[in-house]
Amino acid sequence: SISYLYTTPETFEYPVDTREKQLLRECRGLIFDSQGKVISRGFHKFFNYKQNEETQPENLPPLNEFQIELKYDGSMVRPIFERTHSEANKLYLITKNGFTEDLRLRLNKDLDSYDIDIYDTFYNLCMGLYCGYKTGIFEWITPNHSIVIKYPKAIFNFLDGRDNKTGDYLVRSNSHLNTHLWQDTIVSNFKGNSWENLYKYTENLEGIEGFVC
Repeated sequence: SISYLYTTPETFEYPVDTREKQLLRECRGLIFDSQGKVISRGFHKFFNYKQNEETQPENLPPLNEFQIELKYDGSMVRPIFERTHSEANKLYLITKNGFTEDLRLRLNKDLDSYDIDIYDTFYNLCMGLYCGYKTGIFEWITPNHSIVIKYPKAIFNFLDGRDNKTGDYLVRSNSHLNTHLWQDTIVSNFKGNSWENLYKYTENLEGIEGFVC
């Protein structure tokens, strides 16, 4: 078994040159059904810029190989579905801490604030990914669950999706952003060409936590 409640620098060793090391980065946050099938797969374990040896600028691939996205001060949520007697496919949203009644009430309050057409768009996107054996990954930004930065309204930003079996990322595009439910998080106006340029670029920005690449 693997527990991530307590980790040490040796938990996620670098370089990632063995299958065991790869598995340790993938297992965090996996959700299985009663048959042992993976039904939800979030991001693999990653680190902040300069947090460890792995994320020192000299050990990173060139910045132009990455898609840069805004990181707000929100919580990562993922949808899962359950078949019930009263509802064919009941949608639940979970965080890395799992599913709790308090979380359900807060999430439902935000989802209920949307027009039915917008909610249907969100539901259909989640269901489409789920039926394709993929997980949608969102950032939940809300005045009802503020962490540090206060935001005026609730938004579920679509970050990406992963294949539950292979772990492949979908590498989303702007074509998914045709709704008021979320906003474009892809950064297109940054003109620098190095990690250090991007790091310094964040110093004067307000309302965001940073970037994810």
